[in-house]
Amino acid sequence: IDEALKLAEVIKASRFLRLEGICSHFANVEDTTEHHYAKKQLDRFQEMAKILQAHGHEIKIKHIANSAASILWPDTCMDMVRIGISAYGLWPSKESKVVAQYLGNQIQLKPALQWKTKVMQIKKVGAQQSIGYGCTYTTTHPILLAILPVGYYEGYDRGLSNLAYVLIRGKRAYVRGRICMNITMVEITDIPDVCLEDEVVLLGKQGDEVISAEQVASWANTINYEIVTRIAGHLPRIAVE
Repeated sequence: IDEALKLAEVIKASRFLRLEGICSHFANVEDTTEHHYAKKQLDRFQEMAKILQAHGHEIKIKHIANSAASILWPDTCMDMVRIGISAYGLWPSKESKVVAQYLGNQIQLKPALQWKTKVMQIKKVGAQQSIGYGCTYTTTHPILLAILPVGYYEGYDRGLSNLAYVLIRGKRAYVRGRICMNITMVEITDIPDVCLEDEVVLLGKQGDEVISAEQVASWANTINYEIVTRIAGHLPRIAVE
């Protein structure tokens, strides 16, 4: 608070600067159902605003609320909010969703993003054959693979190897072998009539099946933020209604 006051005085003394507002950021409001630390941060922020105003500094804009705080604590919204992940229809965390339900907040978030690719190649593989780098998957019977032109360079996490599935023709096609730099192999043995350039959903909905960012994050032992922000920038984004 002392440093904020000193900075405000510097701004006030300069003919080139004007104090527009103050902001801060919650460090622990998303990943917990106990918000003691966040409450302490909020109290300090409000104290800082009062002290600045008491020293003659006009505070036009105060903002501290991120997605979780905006949803859970309407009182933190003040003059501006800084929603991030919720603007894309994703919950900041499962804890924030649980707390919102407990508080009776009926907000509905619908994911705004789907990630898709196409079947690049279809390949028959015999029994007792290894697939991919490191031979981490060996077939027990003849199978059919679809080769997808996406890998960890595109942001499809290597940790999903032999764990995740994608959607083809509304069915689950499981990843077989290690995810490569630009290629992923998935099994389509039990999915009839798969053709070259068939749509493949890595993230999103196809038919009655859904792969959520939270599900992929769980497989990769990370958070939904990382799953959606790591999708490579060189991949085309297509806006749809």
